[in-house]
Amino acid sequence: MTSAAAAVAWSIGLLPSSIPQIPWSSPATWLVAAVLGAALLLSIPTAQYPLLRTAIPTVRRWIWVNALAWLLGISWTFAPSPLVDASTPIFAMIGIYAVAGVLMAVTVAVITGLCWLSWFTVRAVDRAA
Repeated sequence: MTSAAAAVAWSIGLLPSSIPQIPWSSPATWLVAAVLGAALLLSIPTAQYPLLRTAIPTVRRWIWVNALAWLLGISWTFAPSPLVDASTPIFAMIGIYAVAGVLMAVTVAVITGLCWLSWFTVRAVDRAA
């Protein structure tokens, strides 16, 4: 399920670079972008929810925590833009975007990891009582 949701998210993420002339001045474009953006952020955690709910009683927040983590993580993909232009050497560009990718991964891992840590802490306390 998660891999299918990831394929959907990836496909949605590729749309802006695949459509040559997006009319960003149109309110309809912004509405479609908002709906697709929400679908992108919610696809993976929503697909994971059915399995997780069988093992974790407080899993309802997983969808929102995961979506927030990815929203913040994806923002790192925009960070290199001011640092890169047509004259940027290719190896510098690769390095800049590699750092952005690592920061994206770390952001998602830390936020979702803290969520999981809270579940394990609560379960440990529940078992001790």
